[in-house]
Amino acid sequence: MSTHTPGPWMVEPHADDDEVVYVCANYTVRDGVTRATWIAECDLQDGNLPENHANARLIAAAPDLLKACKAAIAELITDLSQTADYLRAAIAKAEGR
Repeated sequence: MSTHTPGPWMVEPHADDDEVVYVCANYTVRDGVTRATWIAECDLQDGNLPENHANARLIAAAPDLLKACKAAIAELITDLSQTADYLRAAIAKAEGR
């Protein structure tokens, strides 16, 4: 099983395009050159930039949401086993298991 690119992920802060929003990790600019691990490109055919940004923010939150789900399981395991089972299933799906 392969794993996802470690977080944090972010919405690329200096996009030149008015219609496409990028999600990346490891973002740096050095000597005018941008380096990043590109995760996703959010581009709607109708050019709805606010929706592109909302989609990008949701994708960028994915590693944080996965971490929160794992932490919630640790807290819930003793008291709410059914909820923990649902969370485990969601995590497994996200991780491709």
